[in-house]
Amino acid sequence: MNTQELVAKLINYIKAGQNVQAEEELYADNVVSFEQDGTSASGKADVIAKTKAAFANIEAFHGGGVSQAFVGKDSFLLVFDMDMTPKGGTRMQMKEYGFYKVSGEKIVEEHFFSQPLAL
Repeated sequence: MNTQELVAKLINYIKAGQNVQAEEELYADNVVSFEQDGTSASGKADVIAKTKAAFANIEAFHGGGVSQAFVGKDSFLLVFDMDMTPKGGTRMQMKEYGFYKVSGEKIVEEHFFSQPLAL
């Protein structure tokens, strides 16, 4: 499976709300995930736990998904548009950018950015 095919599979999982299943199938066992705030998760089990915790903090999704994908040979960037209500919060719309590195037909690294820096 090349990177383009991996991205197509990942997007299909995301559209179906099956993010954890995507991580189980498409992520390497030694994957590393980095958040914008400097926190990280190492290993597939920790990345899946991080994803489950993030979804547990959302009261409702109102729409969104992957709006753009930029695919290179061994990396890709996804743009996520999200319309959601966090638990105990108010409804919000936001963008998140995910940059991914691929090796051996698996995602080995991901970086997420969601809050733009005021310039």
